[in-house]
Amino acid sequence: MNTELSIATGQQTLKRVATNLYRSSQSGVYYAIFKRKRRQVKRSLRTTNRELARRRLDELRHKIDRLKSGDAKTLPFAEYDDQHRLIGGLAKRWLDITSTTIDPSTRDRYLDNIKQLSSFLHGIRVGNIGLNEVDDWAKARAPQCSAETFNKERDVFRRILEHGV
Repeated sequence: MNTELSIATGQQTLKRVATNLYRSSQSGVYYAIFKRKRRQVKRSLRTTNRELARRRLDELRHKIDRLKSGDAKTLPFAEYDDQHRLIGGLAKRWLDITSTTIDPSTRDRYLDNIKQLSSFLHGIRVGNIGLNEVDDWAKARAPQCSAETFNKERDVFRRILEHGV
């Protein structure tokens, strides 16, 4: 089946080359077009190589299929009990999954990073964390610690938020 699809610019035409895989007639770049929950997903795969485009399409579908309808958005970043143990939140979910493949010392460092992050994000739901909250955290935290510590916390923060997506 050789279906053509016109993009809004009117200049570019996408030709279907495989299921959910389209190629631009102008640039040769591949695009993924498919539906999830009655909504169309259209993304550039940023390559002209067909095999790479197939792999990126599979990764994109997997990433989008993992999305749950706002489930992570409603969670707090981290929840602690009276003894200051991590008991819930998105950070706890991420740590539980990550803990299976890391050393205990790394897990302890991640716990320390989460504790520092949660002191800045106390009471904020993950869905409400935006660029302003990240900037506020970075401005306040950077002068308090070394560059290495800051980068490790930032990495943990990024991983937790990616897990939420």
